[in-house]
Amino acid sequence: MQDDKQCDGCFQSLKKLQSSSTNSLRIIVSQAWPREDEMLIDRANNGVKISSLVGHNTILPTNVIENIMQRINELISKGIFERKMMEWVSVALFIADSQEATIAFPNTKREVDMNTMFVWEDPMFCEWCSDYFEYMWKDSKPLA
Repeated sequence: MQDDKQCDGCFQSLKKLQSSSTNSLRIIVSQAWPREDEMLIDRANNGVKISSLVGHNTILPTNVIENIMQRINELISKGIFERKMMEWVSVALFIADSQEATIAFPNTKREVDMNTMFVWEDPMFCEWCSDYFEYMWKDSKPLA
């Protein structure tokens, strides 16, 4: 079980990273937090191109599925939001404008450990994260 205080700190870091993006946001989603959907839609409505990978094991709050899928589908039809499906999400990854990236790795139970994340603005780290995202993107299927 994950420590709620530590998770809150990690989620605050993710919110900051997502809200700082002005051009592009590429994410591999292991689990979404409440209101993340609204932030992504806000970023997309402000011209940020969003590429999202989800897996069969991705955890999404019910409100994301029920309340915003129509809005996301509208953004997809406009080419602002794109998403694909992968078999299994084994890391959580967030890349904002290729300038800052965050990654969380799995624990021994194959669950992404959202208690510990690497957050960095280093160009080499961002490039590595971008390469990993592109590799996973190419290996994923369109989400219908």
